[in-house]
Amino acid sequence: SYNHNINNVKTNIKYWANTKSYRWFSAWDSIGTKPYDIIIKKRPIIENIELIITPPEYTNINSYLINGSNNQIEIIANSNINFTCKTNKDLHSSWLLLDKNRINLNVKNNIISGNIVLDSSALFTIYCLDKNMIPNLNPTQYTFLSKYDKPPSIITYSPNQEFEIDESYNININFNVIDDYGISDIFIEYEIITGDIKNQIQTNIWSLKSKFKKNQKNININNTFNIMNFDLSMGDQIHFNIVAKDYKQTTKSNKFIGRFPTLEELFQEI
Repeated sequence: SYNHNINNVKTNIKYWANTKSYRWFSAWDSIGTKPYDIIIKKRPIIENIELIITPPEYTNINSYLINGSNNQIEIIANSNINFTCKTNKDLHSSWLLLDKNRINLNVKNNIISGNIVLDSSALFTIYCLDKNMIPNLNPTQYTFLSKYDKPPSIITYSPNQEFEIDESYNININFNVIDDYGISDIFIEYEIITGDIKNQIQTNIWSLKSKFKKNQKNININNTFNIMNFDLSMGDQIHFNIVAKDYKQTTKSNKFIGRFPTLEELFQEI
């Protein structure tokens, strides 16, 4: 009686047993079994993954390739992620687990492909079944860290928050606008205040699009605005805000107040 253990079997095995005669003179030289096969049911393994990241169009950043060896990936929010995986054997099906949501993927032989858009940070894991419905084990988990578009920032140098308008009717405005992916629009919102009554008809904007190139990230505006045609009289005021927009968000500065002095104030000054 013979016994033998084969441990840690990972590949197909062909086995048989035989023995030779121990006698000098015997009716047989050796006896044995026919060969037998042990067939291994291999689990599918995702051998490599490639991700093509396409940031939102407004960022003006071209698509780029990321190798799946890095399992923590930073992307811009609302980026499109196109991925392709190759496995060691043909598959029956595959799916993606995005946090707790299951998304079915495309399968062709041993190639998995899919496409998602992420607007926030998420965990990303790919599962698959081979033709024998055997699943992959311990798939790699990827972490996507969303980088959000910041609103534009406005730094003003002039005028002061409150200022007086003289007989030249000129207002010098100097400010900087900074954005991480580019500015789409800058304008000045203003309204005329006559005494204590707001005249809604005269609420309007000054467009500053001609002062910069689209998608600039750092813009300085230094311009003099003449308001002679506004027909302001003594005691009237002009209130305005600087407004900057990127492709998703809007930033508005604090309110600036320019006013003509009243006759009484001029008399006291004299």
